Amino acid sequence: MRYKDEHRKVQLRTDLTKKIVSKFAQNVIEIYAKGQTLPEKILYMTHLGDWVSWYLAQNNGVDASEIQVIDFLKSELEKSSI
Repeated sequence: MRYKDEHRKVQLRTDLTKKIVSKFAQNVIEIYAKGQTLPEKILYMTHLGDWVSWYLAQNNGVDASEIQVIDFLKSELEKSSI
């Protein structure tokens, strides 16, 4: 989930996230936020992300509330200087 005008540090963190997620997923795609203002973009991405996560969990018989991969991602991001 990206913004066309994201800060360089955010770009680096997103690239690291893509690298980590690609170890757990067959495909990684980027979706750019819609909206004119930052709050509009944030709400758009939050709403979209929630529905996509729920749909994929339902479709794959996975518990949508399980966050082990997210915890791993956070720990890897904390280790980096990005």
